[in-house]
Amino acid sequence: MTKERIVWCDVLRLFAFILLLGCHAADPFNAAATYGVSGETTSPECLAWGARWGSLVRSCVPLFVMLTGILSLPVRQPMEAFYRKRLPRVLWPFLI
Repeated sequence: MTKERIVWCDVLRLFAFILLLGCHAADPFNAAATYGVSGETTSPECLAWGARWGSLVRSCVPLFVMLTGILSLPVRQPMEAFYRKRLPRVLWPFLI
């Protein structure tokens, strides 16, 4: 049994992945402002660019969360079975 692909979800996932790459690329600019090496200065323009870019691409995390919700619905099984199947997948990595 193969699941039917939802093309717009795949496109949105690709878009969120590209935003995620941009988010990680902006982190060094924010880290330079917060954890600057002694004696090293970062230009204000560079810091402003990093802050703007970072805030522009931060929507990647909510997009991934919403996609997870979209793709796990509709639930065609009892809620007990649904949570029994998924809770250990999330709980153990969270605890570790």
